[in-house]
Amino acid sequence: MDLGLTGRRAAVAAGSAGLGFGSALALANDGAEVVICGRDEAKLKDAVARIGHGTRYVVCDVKDAAGGVEFVEEANRLLGGVDILVCNAAINPHFGSITKVTDEVFDKMMGSNIRSIFWLSNMVLPQMAERKDGAMIIISSIAALRGSNVNGLYGVTKAADAGLGRALAVELARRRARLALVGRDAARLAETARLCTEAGAARVETVAFDLANVEGIEGLVTDIDRRLGETPSLVIHGAGVLLLARVDEYPLAEAQSLMNVNLMAGFALARALVPRLKQKGGTLGFISSGTAYRAVPYQWAYAASKAGIERLAEALRVELAGSPIKVRVVSPGPVGTDMLNKPPAVGSAPMLSRVDTPPSPDSIAPQILAAFAGSRARTDLTMRVRVIRWLSALGAEPFDTILRRRR
Repeated sequence: MDLGLTGRRAAVAAGSAGLGFGSALALANDGAEVVICGRDEAKLKDAVARIGHGTRYVVCDVKDAAGGVEFVEEANRLLGGVDILVCNAAINPHFGSITKVTDEVFDKMMGSNIRSIFWLSNMVLPQMAERKDGAMIIISSIAALRGSNVNGLYGVTKAADAGLGRALAVELARRRARLALVGRDAARLAETARLCTEAGAARVETVAFDLANVEGIEGLVTDIDRRLGETPSLVIHGAGVLLLARVDEYPLAEAQSLMNVNLMAGFALARALVPRLKQKGGTLGFISSGTAYRAVPYQWAYAASKAGIERLAEALRVELAGSPIKVRVVSPGPVGTDMLNKPPAVGSAPMLSRVDTPPSPDSIAPQILAAFAGSRARTDLTMRVRVIRWLSALGAEPFDTILRRRR
C-alpha cells in the first residue's frame, strides 16, 4: 500500500496495542516517521521493536492535560512537528449497567475517551492550521452508533435552555401538573414559576441549581422528591449551552462546563432517577439536536454533547427494557431561544446567521410533550433534522460537500 506518507510525521496516542498499534505500524510501513505513547514502558518498547522503521515512544497518560502536553511536546521535539495525529486512547473498565457506574470510573472514562481528544487536538491543530496541512484521525466504535445494556457509558464517550424549558413548563402547567423547576438564575426561575402558576399548575417548586455541578445532582433529586412528596413521573433534561469557537481556540474550562451541563448532567440524572422509578414507572425525556448526527463548523462541542445524549438514551432503553421506565429523545430542530438567537462566540468564530425564522418555544412545546408521551423512542419534529439524519447514514462525504458549498 502506498499512501504517499513518506516523510510525514505521525503521533499515535495509545499506540502500544490494538488499533493504535495497527495504525502506527501501517503509518511506519508507508514511510511516515512515527512516535507513539502509552502508560506501560515495557509494552511501548515491545511495540516499537515490532514496528521498526525508527519508531520512538513517549511514556505518558493522555487522560489529563499534563500527559497530553508531554506527548505533543515530545513528538514535536522528536519529529520537528506533527502532520498526522491519531487519537486512539480509550478505556472501558465498566461492563454492566450504566446506572451502576461510579464517579471515579465515569471521570476516568471521560478523561481517556473524550477529554484526551480535546486536549491533543487543541495542541496539534494550530500548527496544522498554520501550515494549511495535516490530518487528525479519531478512533471511534460501533458502540457510538447503538446503545448497549453493558457498554452504555463507553458508547456515550464515543458518540456526550431556558426559553424551551420555560415553554415546556408552562405547557405542563396548563395540564395541571405539579412542577419542579431547576435552573441557575433564581430571578428567571421565579418568573417562570409565576407564569406556571397563572397557567394553572397544581404546584410549583423552584430549585436554583447549576447542572454543571454534576456531583450535586443526586442531592438535587432527593430535594425535589422531598418538596413534591414523590419522584416526578416525567423528568426532562432540556439544559443546553452553546459556545461558538474553533477547536484550537476553545477554552478548556468552557468545554468542560458545556459537557457537564449538556451531557454529564443527563447521565447523573438518569443514575439518580432510575432506582426511584423502577417501581412506580415514569419517563426520562432528553432534548437532542440534528448536530448529534452531523456537526457544523464551530459547534463541535455542542454536537459532541448531543451525540452523547443520543447514545446515553439508547443505552438506557436497552438496559430498562421490560421495566416501567420509558426513555424518549426529541430533536425539535432550531427553536427561537436566546441560545440560538444570541449564542456567545470566542476567537475567530463567526456569529450564527440565519435566513429563516425558527419556531418559538411556545409553539413547539406541545409537540415535544406529545412525543415524550408517545410510543416512539425518538422523534424528529422537523424534516430538516430527518434529512440530516438520513445524510449522516450515507457517510461524511455528502454532508461535508454541502457544508463546503455553504461557506
